[in-house]
Amino acid sequence: MNKNIKPEEGLNLDFGFRTITLNNRVKAEITAYNISVKNLIITTRDDRDNFYAYNAGKTVHRGIESILSIYLLKYNFNNPHNLQFTISHTLMNNFFKQFYQGDLDLSGRKLPGLPTSLINSRLNYEKGRFTLVINFNHINTQYLNDNNSLKYSGHELMYLSSAYFFKINNSNVLTIKTGLINIFDTNHASMVLVNAPSQGGAEPRYYYPGQPRNFYLGLSYKF
Repeated sequence: MNKNIKPEEGLNLDFGFRTITLNNRVKAEITAYNISVKNLIITTRDDRDNFYAYNAGKTVHRGIESILSIYLLKYNFNNPHNLQFTISHTLMNNFFKQFYQGDLDLSGRKLPGLPTSLINSRLNYEKGRFTLVINFNHINTQYLNDNNSLKYSGHELMYLSSAYFFKINNSNVLTIKTGLINIFDTNHASMVLVNAPSQGGAEPRYYYPGQPRNFYLGLSYKF
């Protein structure tokens, strides 16, 4: 137990721009932010697998978030289709402004466990009771420890899902769902462990392996 721990304090400044144009077919938004934090609380664990928290000095979190959504096809009286493409991107620079680990000065090092950029995109098609969705996710490089000596290179994943709705009557609906996860069977980490300790002389476990390519099929009935 750390009785000397202090609460985190942060100051967040952000500004952005948002627009909707072409008869609501295109929506765009961009936001820049800067967050200054002192007494950052970090949780770690020792060789006996005991978790404890401590203050990590001062950190800075800067970034730009953007999102673009476009209706390539939009449902109307003459067109029975909806085709929408959405992409979001986050560019981040997170670092220790002031951080000492014993006698080691880690000021200026990147914050571990946080990628430098994220991309999420989605293509959604709808016609009547049928929907088809394709997702693409990108996670960039992130460090695995405070001194930035180890890092995870990131990954890209694609997903495919579809559904069809059968309307039994005014209140009951049967839905068939199917999907393909990790289409290209990419080796990736579903989660990383920052500053993972070595236990019993074994190598530290910094990764939780992600799912290989797999698919699902499901039925649901709404009363």
